[in-house]
Amino acid sequence: MTDLVPDPIDQLRNDLEDALARIRRLEKQLAELHDQVSELAAASPAAGLEPDEPEAENAEQLNLIYYSEGSEEYARELRALAAWVRDVLIPFYGREPSSTRPWCPRWWAHPEAVTRLHSLWLAWQELTDPAAGRLGLKTWERDYLDPTMRELRAPDGPFSACSQAMHGHEAQHRLLDPPQVEDVPPL
Repeated sequence: MTDLVPDPIDQLRNDLEDALARIRRLEKQLAELHDQVSELAAASPAAGLEPDEPEAENAEQLNLIYYSEGSEEYARELRALAAWVRDVLIPFYGREPSSTRPWCPRWWAHPEAVTRLHSLWLAWQELTDPAAGRLGLKTWERDYLDPTMRELRAPDGPFSACSQAMHGHEAQHRLLDPPQVEDVPPL
């Protein structure tokens, strides 16, 4: 009768051998995946680009608004962004302005705000797409909306000199003059 009951030590050895075999298979799969990711990264069109020197075609693909400033494309993109800010961002996420959380009703007059809001809008488009799944919106709020609004509405942010109650608002904007080309230090 003792021959019918498996030896616990033999059973443990078998289980251990099975586990080791699984670990070896997983290690091999991991190495293969690592090689595939490395190959894909090397073949990527963006490989080797410096962040400060984007190619024009990549900028168009990314649809970044600051690469088209002053063009008709910029005006179209700004109108679409303004509609999103007016119809989505402000009604759902626009808390009451205060001295510690300013908001400029003429946000489009602040280049930093335009750039940050445009990036926020692009992330919103991607993360509210059904392909983003059920957590897309929450991810957008946590990873994009909250940090962007903290930066924009910080007491020292781009709206710090703006107030909803100001008269002659344009004169109150505290915009830095962009550096002249000869003032920019060489890289």
